[in-house]
Amino acid sequence: MIIRVAKNISDIIRIFNIILNSGGFTISNNIKVLRNIAGNFKILHLFSWAAVGAYNPFIVVYLMNNNISTSRIGVILMFNSIATLVGQPLWGMISDKIRSIKKVYLLCHSLATALIVLLPFVTNQYIIFILLPLIQFFYCSMSPLLDSWTIHSIKNSGKSYGSFRLWGSLGFSILVVINGKLITISFFNIIFLVYAIISMINLIMCAALFEYKRDDENVQAKPLTLKELNIGRLLRNFHYTAFVILSSITFMTMTSVYSFLATLIKQVGGDDNLYGIANAVSAFSEVPILLISSMLVRKFKPQYLILTGMFVYSIRLFLYSIASGPEIAIFSQSLNGLSYGMFLAGSIYYIDSLAPAELKATAQTVATAIYAGLSGIIGNVVAGNMISRFGILQVYRSGSIIQFCVFILFLISLYLSKRITSTDKTVEAGIN
Repeated sequence: MIIRVAKNISDIIRIFNIILNSGGFTISNNIKVLRNIAGNFKILHLFSWAAVGAYNPFIVVYLMNNNISTSRIGVILMFNSIATLVGQPLWGMISDKIRSIKKVYLLCHSLATALIVLLPFVTNQYIIFILLPLIQFFYCSMSPLLDSWTIHSIKNSGKSYGSFRLWGSLGFSILVVINGKLITISFFNIIFLVYAIISMINLIMCAALFEYKRDDENVQAKPLTLKELNIGRLLRNFHYTAFVILSSITFMTMTSVYSFLATLIKQVGGDDNLYGIANAVSAFSEVPILLISSMLVRKFKPQYLILTGMFVYSIRLFLYSIASGPEIAIFSQSLNGLSYGMFLAGSIYYIDSLAPAELKATAQTVATAIYAGLSGIIGNVVAGNMISRFGILQVYRSGSIIQFCVFILFLISLYLSKRITSTDKTVEAGIN
């Protein structure tokens, strides 16, 4: 393990040398070297999630620095969620239609980066209301597209998704700590400079990667029409629909954590630096779970990992509700590996197992759009208003109870899905 980590770190150093010291190399030689290195998706995950860590956790802090109230922040985040709800399935369908995740990922990342670097120059609140959802429209699809791209690139290689995604958690945690510290010792807008640098490196890495060969490529190599995509077939799947609906409620309750953790940290005596540390602890806690995710999926099945994640989510929300200092909030963040890490490892494989070959990317982006987008639309507005009226601790207390109910409902849905599957097999046997 240590040898593999050292090799990946040495690869990263080589990338920086290629980018910063291009003299003596031709462009074609540079790309060839990058392709050899970037053939390992670990580095792409590292820089992709480093870019996320440099920007995403600080959106609320950015809005607070622009003197925007909690209720208005909730409204802005609601529009971000609407953009996610529209953008994620749209970009997923486009990637399946043109049969290229790489091209869509590059386009979305490039446009999102171009818009994000404008934020330091914007002070008008109405422009911020427009710009942030527009950024989110392109930004939202990057994670599910990268997940789908990785899974199908490493299929039949004997490697697990978790061993790649854990590098994303490392990249995220490193950058969120760096930016949290930079804000306290420098000025806030420096985070956008850091984001721009990381994003440029990530775009170069992505451009160097080869497109994977799809499972169904030999059957149907031409681009698919919308009719051929047949999204209704996906939505009529009981297992898929039940998972998406209940996951939406889970993310609705967790909206208060993702969107208003900075508010909680400051309320209990913390600052931006502690907020960065809390996010880093959260991301680092995912690493051991993702490292053994392949073994967990084989031994316990994806749906049981999802169940574990849902249960631990309810515990986390209860701990936030009794926080009297930043220490309890940070401890609750350390449970992110057992909640989100388990949920992520299980959901990626679970969704992929339910989706037909021609809808693999669409299945990931539609699911993420609904439970991250639709839940955000409701969750951000409700949480923002409840915090203004009842206080943030009451929001976490209510969320903990709701989340425990979701855990029970998903358990019941798994039992019902077994009954439905058993009935279908009996009917098919009778027909044959």
